Amino acid sequence: MFRDKKNQLFAGFDLGDKVSQISFCYTEKPEPETVSLVAGQEQYSIPSVLCKRHEVNQWFFGKDALKHGDGEDGMLIEHLLQRAVDGEQLELDGIPFDGVSLLALFIKRSLSLLTLATGTDKPDYLMITVDELDQRMIEVLSEVG
Repeated sequence: MFRDKKNQLFAGFDLGDKVSQISFCYTEKPEPETVSLVAGQEQYSIPSVLCKRHEVNQWFFGKDALKHGDGEDGMLIEHLLQRAVDGEQLELDGIPFDGVSLLALFIKRSLSLLTLATGTDKPDYLMITVDELDQRMIEVLSEVG
């Protein structure tokens, strides 16, 4: 279903190495709202982590990643932003993953939280903010895009 182009969806992704947050607004309702992890509650911080279950291609992000990433069920991957900036390569179950791809997966999965609040995980416009913007961060965010 197509959205009315007069009422476009803007999303802001505050990307941090430990926690992230997503806010959004529409052109016809410019007051921003922040995505909560639990409907009806003010739980806005998304842990910036992923977890890959051992020996299967199942990924978790945020709080679910923290639950499953205890070592028995899966491997917790923290510091996604720093790993991407550093160009780090990780091996999970014998499969190589680069830091930028893992960061992109986290952002994509996190944007799925918009669906509950807006009906879509694809905003018309997306702005990503980070603590420090330098040339390497611009390269990383360009790759993620």
